[in-house]
Amino acid sequence: MHMATLDPRNVVVRPATTDDIEFMVHLFLQIRYQLSPLGDGVDVDAIVNGTRTATREQVQGHVANSVTNVIEYDDRRVGRLRVVRADGQIAIAGLQILPGFQRRGVGTAVINNLIEEAAATSMPVLLEVEKDNPEAESLYTRLGFERYGETGDTYRMRYVTA
Repeated sequence: MHMATLDPRNVVVRPATTDDIEFMVHLFLQIRYQLSPLGDGVDVDAIVNGTRTATREQVQGHVANSVTNVIEYDDRRVGRLRVVRADGQIAIAGLQILPGFQRRGVGTAVINNLIEEAAATSMPVLLEVEKDNPEAESLYTRLGFERYGETGDTYRMRYVTA
């Protein structure tokens, strides 16, 4: 079943507040374990609490040069975007979108906004994408990103403005 593409003009990215923390924790866990389900013996409470603590630190501004945002569509929270702006570059440090809103243009709208910002400031946009997430890599490639390196679990990609 192919869902309709959403109007990119209705995609809003706003700074996250402490009221958004539980939404973002839930979203992160939903996305992370959609890719690789939890095995036996995993301490789910520790993962949830660690994610909550890290998210709270990000939202409260305790992570240098980092801004954590909520992505909304028609006033409904549908995703999370964390961006680090430092050293003359824009790094996408996290992008998660609820499964029901994936492959509908939300991610494209968010990334295109960052590409426009990068072009206006002559900065590259960098990101890492999990090797076990070919759909995300395909999105980035379609939008003009290229691989330039890798770690054990991720490919490093960049969009370089002209």
